[in-house]
Amino acid sequence: MAEDAPSLTFHIADDDYELNENEISAVFAFNPDASTLLTISSSNVWQQLGIATLQIMQPKSLVIGADELNAWDIADLGMSAFKGWRSDDFATEVSQFSVQRIPNDKYLQVNLLIYWRSKRAT
Repeated sequence: MAEDAPSLTFHIADDDYELNENEISAVFAFNPDASTLLTISSSNVWQQLGIATLQIMQPKSLVIGADELNAWDIADLGMSAFKGWRSDDFATEVSQFSVQRIPNDKYLQVNLLIYWRSKRAT
């Protein structure tokens, strides 16, 4: 893997932003899904599943040097950062990853899907 990073702009999905066609951008979105009741007792246990997405946009016109990080390298770094992650109380954990190449005319778009699950008592 390359050692140096080109200019990288990081955004949160709900923020207003515009992609810069002269640098790689990464957008992070956190998407919780429905909760399911697992046990019925005095303290009900609910499971929630969701996907956090790191969307990496590398302009096709951007020249990336051999010693610089590209969109695929950044996705690999994201996987390394979240692999085996659990919350301090062990109630929320990352369960799997998926990497997708999304067709796009102007960008090499790589989406890192980070699947998580949470079990909480109420």
